[in-house]
Amino acid sequence: MDGFSYSSETMRTGARGVAESSDLLGKPRAENNPPDDVMQITEQAEWDDRRLQSAQREIQTISGVGEGADGKVRVRADADGRIAQISLDPRVMKLSSQDLAEAVVLAVRRAQEDSAMQCERVVRDAVGELPATPEQALEQFDRTLDTFSRAMDEHEFRLDQIFREMDGR
Repeated sequence: MDGFSYSSETMRTGARGVAESSDLLGKPRAENNPPDDVMQITEQAEWDDRRLQSAQREIQTISGVGEGADGKVRVRADADGRIAQISLDPRVMKLSSQDLAEAVVLAVRRAQEDSAMQCERVVRDAVGELPATPEQALEQFDRTLDTFSRAMDEHEFRLDQIFREMDGR
């Protein structure tokens, strides 16, 4: 699968050239059964919700660290990039004010970058790779919409069959 796409199911073409449906784990479903499909979608949504809540909790604990002046300046930043702590080794006071300022700025930047990278990792682990450009996001959305539309067409066809069978009784 390219990038992140949220879909209750995927469509693939089987060996006979007929579209077969499978669940998110790629397991073929035995029969198109709308109540089973609704249950699967509900279970997937609940699983996604738990996974995203877990990621949100993990993000709240992120602490990026950065150093400057050969480790004499240490900075800690939270997940939002806000500075939580600055530690200065007493030896750093021997630096000129300009060098000290540059070391602090460098340590802050590194701490914020570390925090951002940790957040990206948590998000990527939770939802998958995100598209790099808006064009790729749009292409991914179009593919997801197409998959969803095919699945809905399949369900509509199956419902029509069920209604025709009920009318024929």
